[in-house]
Amino acid sequence: MDADLLNKRKEVLREIDKLLVLCKCNNNNSKKTTCVHCKGIEKLGASLLKLLIRYKKNDGVKKAEKLKTKVLDFDSFLQYKKSGMTDISIGEIFGMTKAGIDKWKRENNIKSIDIRRKIEQGVI
Repeated sequence: MDADLLNKRKEVLREIDKLLVLCKCNNNNSKKTTCVHCKGIEKLGASLLKLLIRYKKNDGVKKAEKLKTKVLDFDSFLQYKKSGMTDISIGEIFGMTKAGIDKWKRENNIKSIDIRRKIEQGVI
């Protein structure tokens, strides 16, 4: 969570605390409350929820952008295979499933057996 969002969240929580002290209706969470303070707490709670949803959405976008910058190519695949990684492990790095890796290998005419043999023989 970035500092700006964290500060906004803390500010909303401080406001909620102030209203809780002023409220004398036992905060029974009733939707039919007429207490001004409880209504204020409800509004602040909604704004707090919006902040958290916005944070999660932004975090998801950032993760997606990171994944977009990583594109699997033959050289990368070969380096990972030489280091002994499995297809599944390589796929996780690039945000791909096992099926996605298999499809990528078919599209690039790569056969694991051939790659493994060439690595063992020192050709690659």
